[in-house]
Amino acid sequence: MGKVAWITSLNHVHTKILAIEWRHYRRSSSIFIVVFMLRCYKLAAQSLWFDELSTWWAVSQMSWLTGFKQLWVPQAGYPLYQLLLKMWISLLGQSEWALRSFSVLSGTWAVMIIIQIAHRLSLARSLVCGLVVIAPLPLWYAQESTAYSLFFCTAAMLLLTIIRLLETPTSLKLVQWIGAALICMSSHRLGSLLVIGCLVAGLLRWSQLNRLQGVNRPISRYWLRGAIVGLSFCTIGLIGYGVKIFRVDNPLVSQSHRQATLIDALEMTIWSFSSNQNPGDFSWLWLLPSLGLASWGLVKLLLDCRKHWQAQTLLCLMLVPIGLFAILLGWTKLYEPRYMIGLYPLWILILAYPSVNHPKKQNSSSPAALSLRQRVQASQTRLLYHSLTFGVIGVNLMMLIVPKTGLWSNNPVREQYREAIDYLAHQIHQDDIFMVHPGYLSLAWFYYAPRRSPDPLPHPLTFTEFDHYATTSAKIDAYLQTFGQQRSFLLVGPFHARTIDPPPSDQAYGIIGSFYQSGNGAWQPCGQRDFLGVAILCIAQPASNPTKISRSSYVPVTFGQHIVLHDYQIKPFAGKFNAGGSLPITLFWQYTQPFSEPHQLTLALRRVGTSELQAFEWGLLAQAEPRNHLSLDQRAIRLSDYRSGQPLAAGRYEIVLMIQKANIAPNTIWLTAQNANGISTNQVILTTIDVSNP
Repeated sequence: MGKVAWITSLNHVHTKILAIEWRHYRRSSSIFIVVFMLRCYKLAAQSLWFDELSTWWAVSQMSWLTGFKQLWVPQAGYPLYQLLLKMWISLLGQSEWALRSFSVLSGTWAVMIIIQIAHRLSLARSLVCGLVVIAPLPLWYAQESTAYSLFFCTAAMLLLTIIRLLETPTSLKLVQWIGAALICMSSHRLGSLLVIGCLVAGLLRWSQLNRLQGVNRPISRYWLRGAIVGLSFCTIGLIGYGVKIFRVDNPLVSQSHRQATLIDALEMTIWSFSSNQNPGDFSWLWLLPSLGLASWGLVKLLLDCRKHWQAQTLLCLMLVPIGLFAILLGWTKLYEPRYMIGLYPLWILILAYPSVNHPKKQNSSSPAALSLRQRVQASQTRLLYHSLTFGVIGVNLMMLIVPKTGLWSNNPVREQYREAIDYLAHQIHQDDIFMVHPGYLSLAWFYYAPRRSPDPLPHPLTFTEFDHYATTSAKIDAYLQTFGQQRSFLLVGPFHARTIDPPPSDQAYGIIGSFYQSGNGAWQPCGQRDFLGVAILCIAQPASNPTKISRSSYVPVTFGQHIVLHDYQIKPFAGKFNAGGSLPITLFWQYTQPFSEPHQLTLALRRVGTSELQAFEWGLLAQAEPRNHLSLDQRAIRLSDYRSGQPLAAGRYEIVLMIQKANIAPNTIWLTAQNANGISTNQVILTTIDVSNP
């Protein structure tokens, strides 16, 4: 008997497996893979920007106990995301790809959930898939290490669970919705607005079911009224809490958020949802397909809300959170379009709602019974809807590849901290004064400096002890003089500097950045390099007496007739040269007579025993130095192959110095000098160094 029962159970399981429609799973798996790969495309091409760096710092410094405690702290903005990201990077590491891949996974699941919601609402799933897969806004946050991709996913999950609950209410579905609500509010506190929208939709559906079942008990009305009153108190408390957190007089909030009226917020949201662009970046004509579909979907929702509870639910979930947030905005005036990404699943469903196919009654007219005019009108309606849908998809694709702002373009669209710090890490000397302004941008240096250079680079200093509203050039000069060094670099974020260090006039880098741009009598600008959202500025003092460090054993070298290399000095970081790092070198020039033509200096590394130059540093020589005056020239050679960008192989290298006339092209004129053996050459070997692996 036992053997027969075992065989019977196996046959039952086999029958169940055969009954599964595997084609649906294969199709879903294919969509999942495609969506995931699209979100991984160029995932690490852009540098981490400030919000992502803040997330990394908060997560890496947070203990596990603190992470779990934050789940119950109302002031924590998105505690669940930080806790999950900490778990994620503990497995995959802290690279740019690892930090952003969690958002990729969240965004992928959000797309799959929205497609499932479309199926339950009888919408055209293929069109919904096309609308959401390459939508610029969720793609942007899927490639960003912030909480908004997870918020987008949990909002979609909350929407799916409330639709399943209101369709056929059961205790299990209620528990699932409560879990989704808690997860959504933990992923971002603004999820509370969506939860309130779900409660309003649930109360309306409950009232509707009671009417359909003929229930007219006073206790049901009392429960409904009590629930509405309780919900109102919860809403008032939430608004009061929001005003406390997002009040306009909070300096940390007002400095980093845009102030907007309700009309401004609506305009920014429409532009963001339709194209992920700012108002005015493009013509309003690009929004016409999205606006046309959204208007059509809203009108159809309003027409269907009396007959179909699904339309009523979608309207509640859209209008209630918008209304509550509008009340908050009336007090705070602070807004960013990303706050509303929890409503983006509803935006997609509204765009797709004109394709809804409500279940027909059994005695309804079949398509064959429709008149020719009705069939023609139905065809024209479908053609118009498909045209608008493909218009939206086309605009979405264009906004992803458009130059300067497109996520998939080859241009930087996020703050370039990685590129700026990579440049600075291979230019700075260990005795330079390295300043960061504002001070909180040090997070970028802490993240990227050890990843871009193996050298032990200087620790950043800040100007936090200044009263930024009373900062003067004299105060900045006095502060820099306390270090006793002759050169200073400034890593500055123009937007951040103008916010916390506002200049009296329209200056790009604030008061402190303007000092580095113009200098004063003691300090003179020595270079500037601009990147998107960040800049490197340099100032230096003329060397008072550089001959004090001259070595008696070094014989000066004369290039041409009037350029003399009086001496040079090399100070490696930690006493060695690491492959992939830099070689800091200071040259001391003496001009026997002024020269009018520009001259270019080239420093190169050549492996001993070979003739091929592998690493370069070049730049123009100063022309305005007085005769017979020693000038200090600080350079750095990147210890990487100039062709491949890979670190140099370990070994012994010669430092080669060359000078040419910079205005002669295409024929290069190199200045000749005599080497140690008295032979004329245009390649002077200064010394040899040993490059080692880090």
